[in-house]
Amino acid sequence: MVEWKKRAITGFTLAPIVFLMIHYRILITLAVQVATFLTWSEYRKLVQGIMKLHSSESEHNYINKLASSPKAIVLVHLMLLAADYLNSASLLNLVLMVTIAAMCLGRIFDFLSYLKIILKKDSTQKDPVLERKIFVLTFLQIGADTIGLCLFIFPLVFTQLMNNSPNRISLIIFWFVAAWQTDNGCLFLGALIGKTPFSPLVSPKKTWEGVSGGFFLSVFSCFVLSLFSDENSVYLPRWATKHYLICSLIVAFASILGDYLESFIKRAANVKDSGNLFPGHGGMLDRIDSLAITAPVVYFYSQFV
Repeated sequence: MVEWKKRAITGFTLAPIVFLMIHYRILITLAVQVATFLTWSEYRKLVQGIMKLHSSESEHNYINKLASSPKAIVLVHLMLLAADYLNSASLLNLVLMVTIAAMCLGRIFDFLSYLKIILKKDSTQKDPVLERKIFVLTFLQIGADTIGLCLFIFPLVFTQLMNNSPNRISLIIFWFVAAWQTDNGCLFLGALIGKTPFSPLVSPKKTWEGVSGGFFLSVFSCFVLSLFSDENSVYLPRWATKHYLICSLIVAFASILGDYLESFIKRAANVKDSGNLFPGHGGMLDRIDSLAITAPVVYFYSQFV
């Protein structure tokens, strides 16, 4: 119940900020840039922790170098700016592929540079085991970059696309309500009657009752929103009730999936929260995991409707 009260307080605190953001396009763009930087930083630290847990002390220096590379975050911000400029989901697929390729090449370049330094330090003998380990660590970092980019960073691009849409206010309101109510439903019903573990190895506190509550509260909240929607509505999507229900159902599924994937990453890193940006609530990645992965759902569904 204490956690539920904390979430309620956070909701009331963020509500005025969200209200201002949906009226000012530039604020949304800046907010997405800041959220992306913080999310990527926390994700990078999680990956760094995972790699250190399964490597020797001698390899930690190279792991720190991999994690501190600034090339990745620069590429991510360029991709977000491209989203704002191109305003095309199809062209952004090309931008994503180019970004991933450039990121991989950057990691390989760092690997080659580091390997040259190691060989110069001890040019009398070659250590094939060390070379092989650095190869593997670089490969794992490239894989982690790609996963983080596709799951938590690239979906935020669709926030920019929604922001450029004529119906941006209504889409953003629907997006926040559907995703946040999923989280609230999972937390509230899970804490109230949750008894059946959902996946105890990955997330011990999640229960099937909580998951059901997330689906129910998201769909019910969006159904209530649909009752206030009409042809002249500015703050709500001008959809039929069935589209509110279908989209909220998909958003709830994606939201729970995003939260589950983030829980798996934190479990692998052996940490409870991705950061401590929000005292008692964790980091930016903890707050944005469900929002990020559901942004493409709302955008593409609005295009379909």
